[in-house]
Amino acid sequence: IRTIGLILNLSELHTDSYKLSKSNFDIYADLLERIYLENQFKAKQQNIEFKLVNKAKSTLIYADKYSLDQILNNLVDNAFKYTEEGKIEIEICNNEKKQIIVKISDSGIGISEDFLPNIFSPFSQEEAGYTRKFDGNGIGLTLVKEYCDLNEIQIEVSSKKNFGTTFKLILNANNYH
Repeated sequence: IRTIGLILNLSELHTDSYKLSKSNFDIYADLLERIYLENQFKAKQQNIEFKLVNKAKSTLIYADKYSLDQILNNLVDNAFKYTEEGKIEIEICNNEKKQIIVKISDSGIGISEDFLPNIFSPFSQEEAGYTRKFDGNGIGLTLVKEYCDLNEIQIEVSSKKNFGTTFKLILNANNYH
């Protein structure tokens, strides 16, 4: 079902039928707290330390809520998918430019330096073939990148094989109306 949803969302973007619907909302209260609560059970099941840390002075934003929710959910889902033990943390803060920064970090399998340039390419996965250890279709991060581009959100990724991954979203909060 998740794969079908990803394919439908991707096709909507590629046929230009997705319309941004920007509104004012609180990214922490309206999205991150819900995503955190929805994943508490999964964290307990997998015995993963899961934290949500709010260091932001302001979490009010003017953006497309649906696509931002998709971005955050995909990144958190991936963190759980590729972290068998350890921790996952979502942190929100503001930088000196009053932008909102959301970091999703995990202590999972990480991504090799060689594969990082391909991370947002459709249908690409670091491990291929029938012997790979993790499921997936290589659509989630492509969708994340396209939604980020649509919303003018800068996305950065840092990772080290076997030491985890951090995705960093930089959102312009000063667009709040």
